[in-house]
Amino acid sequence: MDNSILFGNGINRLSDKNISWGHLLDKIKDVRKFNDSKLPNTMIYERIILEKPNKDRDVLFNEFEVKKEIAPCSA
Repeated sequence: MDNSILFGNGINRLSDKNISWGHLLDKIKDVRKFNDSKLPNTMIYERIILEKPNKDRDVLFNEFEVKKEIAPCSA
């Protein structure tokens, strides 16, 4: 095999402070809870970004803010 692509959150599960996708997504939803039982994790993440209440900022800023929330969880 010449090339490999690693996809997913599996590598984070090696940490002593590992966190599941479900728990992580619930954490970054904050108070904006919604039923996501039929959505894939990637769509839940996108919805969290797009519904972030920072109306005066752009989507890239919102995503950056969410990624800052995620970073301490995976450290």
